[in-house]
Amino acid sequence: MYSAHVHAFAFLLLIALTLSRWTIVDIALAIWIVIYVGRARKKVYEGAWWTGFLRSLPVGIVYITLLALGMTALVAITIAFG
Repeated sequence: MYSAHVHAFAFLLLIALTLSRWTIVDIALAIWIVIYVGRARKKVYEGAWWTGFLRSLPVGIVYITLLALGMTALVAITIAFG
């Protein structure tokens, strides 16, 4: 549930970032995503922020790597068959 909640929140703010035309609003929304995810993780899993960060770092690296590979594959398939 936590992951679905955080992803829904992040995607909602990313839509707002896409629609926003003001740079200061973009910066505020980007900072808000980072703060919100950190606070939500602390609320759900409790514990110190640095232990949560150390546990989340490898998961985040794998997540971003797989996301990048998936997007690269999607672009390659689109170019090949599009």
